[in-house]
Amino acid sequence: MPNLSILLVSLMVAILSFSLRVTEIFYVFANVKNTKNSGEALVDLRYNKAQ
Repeated sequence: MPNLSILLVSLMVAILSFSLRVTEIFYVFANVKNTKNSGEALVDLRYNKAQ
């Protein structure tokens, strides 16, 4: 039974991080539509942070 709770917590964390990533992607796309340069800078920032 302890494994079930650990699985549930990890699942919640995965869903939360996924939703945050989706929100980030939409934010980047909105920035690209508004001003291309700042959108590309934000994409570069996220890409460098991921590495």
